[in-house]
Amino acid sequence: MANLTNTAPVSTIKSETTNFFNRFVISVGILIFFYTIFYGFMGAYFASVCVGIGAFIFTPLTLLIEKKEHHKTARAFFLVCCNFYIYGTSLGLNHVVNVENYSIPALMVALLIHDFEDLKHILFGASLPIITWIMTETLGVSILPPDWRFSPPYPHVFMAINFFGSFFLAGLFLTLFVKTIKKQRLTMISTAKMSSLGEMAGGIAHEINNPLGIIITKISQIKLKLSLGKLDNEKLISDLNKIESTTTRIGKIIKGLRSFSRNSDQDEYLDTSLKEIIDDTIELSNERLRNKNIELKLDIDPKYFIHCRATQIAQVLMNLISNSIDAIESIPSPWIKISASKKNHMIQITFTDCGLGIPPHIVEKMMQPFFTTKDIGKGTGLGLSISKGILDEHKGNFYYDSTSKNTCFILEIPGYLKSDQPQN
Repeated sequence: MANLTNTAPVSTIKSETTNFFNRFVISVGILIFFYTIFYGFMGAYFASVCVGIGAFIFTPLTLLIEKKEHHKTARAFFLVCCNFYIYGTSLGLNHVVNVENYSIPALMVALLIHDFEDLKHILFGASLPIITWIMTETLGVSILPPDWRFSPPYPHVFMAINFFGSFFLAGLFLTLFVKTIKKQRLTMISTAKMSSLGEMAGGIAHEINNPLGIIITKISQIKLKLSLGKLDNEKLISDLNKIESTTTRIGKIIKGLRSFSRNSDQDEYLDTSLKEIIDDTIELSNERLRNKNIELKLDIDPKYFIHCRATQIAQVLMNLISNSIDAIESIPSPWIKISASKKNHMIQITFTDCGLGIPPHIVEKMMQPFFTTKDIGKGTGLGLSISKGILDEHKGNFYYDSTSKNTCFILEIPGYLKSDQPQN
């Protein structure tokens, strides 16, 4: 389970990053292919050759290096190539259309294709456009033979086409970037879910094994009495009722597990019983609560309904329960209380445990992704930040109540008291 929790999601994120980089390289390749034809058609042959080398040689080579998993080399090579296109085009167009000014947006490319924490490579990529600009300004076009220089008869046309090409590329990049961020966010949610499932796995197994043991014992007793001819009808009905209730309990646990682990990002927002969501969530945590001797107090009106994706709200509650168990297990007579009340058009869920609050310096950071106070391997640091994101998507609120004498989180979700709704 540890490998599934920590390795698989990281691999997925790396795969998404690689896919994004490949798409960006291909997009640049398509754009410079267009410029190869355009410059060639207009007679700017040196500029056409420079971008043509990129379209037909450098782009495939970059993709090949990336495919060989030399990721940093591929990105460094790509940055050098981008600046080569700017430099070669600027010289080929005789500095008439100020292509060298595209070195300014080229500064940003290093930030976009490298990990934000990879400062060394970002600085390398950011320095290249500066060097390119200095070279074009100081060397001028003197290094090119006069026949290789092309002065556009309509410089404004060239400037417009270069501008719109760059604008198109930036728009395409932003689209790819947003899609990649969304996919990585879903991967982070999956990471947090797998972490929670890993923590719950032992308790869930115990939750299922115990009732299964009861069922097997009852069946063995019935078979024995049947073979001895001592089967009592009243006792048989009682045993069968016990088997039925135990089976129902297993069904609830499995239902909660299936609901919690499934992908819910495409689910519809439905009016759902808050108590039902909480009951299903608690089924997955009962064993851990019992093992730690934690008392669970519930004050939920069955008539409260919230407009939500039930699985995502269950994930928020599961994360809070898991965090509380870790925080209060060593406190004498530990308890957790979940209550709800109606506040205007919102259902306010108050999640409180017996902890004595969270220090202000941690409160400031705890909603940030990957921030955790737990030991390495015991937490992803994603739970609270993802929980806040889920409540934001639900047009609700999620915050820490610093006025409470105990550790308290507030969830506000659009909802209603069922009796408030008009009857059909």
